[in-house]
Parts: sequence; C-alpha cells; structure tokens
Amino acid sequence: DSTAPASTITSPANGSAVTPGTQITISGTASDSGGVVGGVEVSTNGGETWRRANGRENWTFAWTPGSATSYTIRS
Repeated sequence: DSTAPASTITSPANGSAVTPGTQITISGTASDSGGVVGGVEVSTNGGETWRRANGRENWTFAWTPGSATSYTIRS
C-alpha cells in the first residue's frame, strides 16, 4: 500500500459557529484506495493533540468546545 489514506470532515462546515459548552458531533468520511481504513483520529487544536473517532469509513467524534474564539479541526 503506497497510497496515503484520505479523510474529509463533512460536519460542521468550514467557518461554522459553535456554542461554547454545547456538545457537537464532528463527522466525516475516510478512504484508502490501496488498503483498508484502520481508524480515524480527530484534532480540535490544529494537530497538537489527537483523539480516536468512532467508526472508520464513516466516522463521528463528540466534542464540547470551550471558550476559545476559533478552532482548527483536522482528521
């Protein structure tokens, strides 16, 4: 398998507003054209820390935003 897997965040949309202290569900899709998706991780702080999402090809991650003014979500 020489092709890197791909993961896309489908919700929330880029630029969406979130309410501090209110849980949201981040969701997306993942694929690996040369293999099988073993798992997906999500970062809500621009890649500094990562946590495991639920699911593989279709995944979700429950998250409660704090009081920061902006977040960079990655998968």
